[in-house]
Amino acid sequence: MIFRTLILILSLFAISLAYEYKTINNTLFLCELTLPIAQKAFPNLVAYFHDPTCLPCQKALGEYYQAATKVATNINQPTLFQFGYADTTLEKDLASTYKIRHFPTILFFKNGKTVEEYDGPLESEFIYKWALSNYQIPTRDFGSFDILDLFGDKDLAVLINGKPSTEDQDRVLEGVRKYSSYVNVMINNNEGFATNNDVDEHSINIFSRKDRTFHKKLPLSALPNTIENYLKELVRGFPIYFDEFMARQIEDHKLIYLCYFMKRGQSDVKQRAEFYKATEGVPFQKCRVDISSPLGATFAHMFGINENEVPAIRIFDRRQNITEKHKFTGEIKVQNIKSFYEDFINGKTEKFYLSEAGDDDTISRNRYYISKITRGNIGKAKEKDLLVLYCAPGELNCRAFDNAFKNLAYQLRNNDDVIVGEMNVLENDINFEITEYPWLVWYTKKNPNGIAYEGAFNIRDVKRWLKEQKVKFDD
Repeated sequence: MIFRTLILILSLFAISLAYEYKTINNTLFLCELTLPIAQKAFPNLVAYFHDPTCLPCQKALGEYYQAATKVATNINQPTLFQFGYADTTLEKDLASTYKIRHFPTILFFKNGKTVEEYDGPLESEFIYKWALSNYQIPTRDFGSFDILDLFGDKDLAVLINGKPSTEDQDRVLEGVRKYSSYVNVMINNNEGFATNNDVDEHSINIFSRKDRTFHKKLPLSALPNTIENYLKELVRGFPIYFDEFMARQIEDHKLIYLCYFMKRGQSDVKQRAEFYKATEGVPFQKCRVDISSPLGATFAHMFGINENEVPAIRIFDRRQNITEKHKFTGEIKVQNIKSFYEDFINGKTEKFYLSEAGDDDTISRNRYYISKITRGNIGKAKEKDLLVLYCAPGELNCRAFDNAFKNLAYQLRNNDDVIVGEMNVLENDINFEITEYPWLVWYTKKNPNGIAYEGAFNIRDVKRWLKEQKVKFDD
């Protein structure tokens, strides 16, 4: 149940609000809002422009997914390389912006700029090799530790000095693959930085942002298993990084999460160190969330955190199968953090809500005859029969059902006994667990807890289901 909920959060496509929504086969769903954010988030981005009505596209998409999976397996550097795809029947403006004239079209973006269009065979191995030929480990000119902090969001940095060959880079990437959730890999071109910090010119250096020191110097020829073994020792006790936290099954099935929210490029070294010291030995699952990443921003938005608040700390309690949120409000100091989680254990912290029940119970229909349902007005809405669509803005399946739902509301516009509404789950706390999107529920006075729809999301099947509930349409 926990893992299913974590994957559900992952699939909340509020990356239109911020952004790392993973769809299937290691790809991101790209749209007009999310592609620019993805271009900023990933130095290397491959975009597949797809038309589902094109038969060759369907076969090619399967090959593309295989290439994406192979890259994710071999590179496994989520902050460096990502595959994505865009459905041009939904994103016509996006196709127009990039002058997409044929399908499929595959583009490679490096640091937000289009560098190449793929023109090879639409087979996974060729797409994979083409993508790797454009991929590079970022090269930076480091002058100080402060600059090193700005170019990384993970707890460890593997810094390659000198001018490594492609074979050298491949060995390093293989060595960090298992622990890439904790590691940034970068190449340093600043000889002065290497000299001043006792770093050999042709070497691999592991830098910890926890204590701002280089922990190990390895020769550039170090084998992957040597690099992996040193990383294994260093990552012990670190909070799990959010990408890994979301993507894997939680082996120990912990139900309480203590999370530290930060933003890439922000100088939070002191606060992060305080968090690490305060939470040593804490029996909760610790995680660290970068809100400048797409998935991290989505998660932050869901729990009421904006970029002006970070660094920030929250406790998420899932022991009741719904997420209760507890907000840390003090200065990020060891004693304050310890007091916060001790108060939580003793039941002294107040729950934090995205939306209050409040007195505002206004219900009004928009031009599509759909009412905005909130935590504040749902009680009043239930005074009539109520059909509610629970969705996250931009989520793929919600977008696909949008026109059908508007059509459904139009056909019910003259039924004064029924309210058709939509609730944004990113702005309203709900007291039950949603297992997939969209989530459609029919509430009546006789059944205030509602009946969840379980069929296919098309107007014919949904309408048939509602008629079984004795709903009258303007046929």
